[in-house]
Amino acid sequence: MIRINSRFLGYFSALGAAACYGLVPVLGKLIISEEVPALVVSALSMFIGASVLSTIFHRDVWKDRNLFGMNGLVFCVLAGVAATWGVTAFYFAITHSPVVQVSPLIALHPLVAIIFTHIFLQKMEKVTKRVVFGAILVVGGVIVIVIQNLI
Repeated sequence: MIRINSRFLGYFSALGAAACYGLVPVLGKLIISEEVPALVVSALSMFIGASVLSTIFHRDVWKDRNLFGMNGLVFCVLAGVAATWGVTAFYFAITHSPVVQVSPLIALHPLVAIIFTHIFLQKMEKVTKRVVFGAILVVGGVIVIVIQNLI
């Protein structure tokens, strides 16, 4: 059996997520350009995503269902609601604005995650000066892209 370093697996998964998230705006714009309403695209994409996940991981979910305490269940519901609203807001955004302007703005989500990490996860994770500096660079890059596209 091949043993994979956990950190490497995390980085590899993050790159895979970046590739998928990078493809979503293009596919979304293609769908919306066919005059499909943003709410329909959002609902259908979330349904399909949930169907794929449940098909692949249903055994694991059923087996691990008892690992959730009430807090875990509440946080899972909140994460699902946040993801649903995020996807819906994204499709509304690309309905009304170009993908090349919307995508960099959505790419600010790590900054939001850093802020919430600092507020809610101080005992679990540290937000270092290096992380804050990196976030500032990301925000600066987003500002440059958005301003360049507005000119």
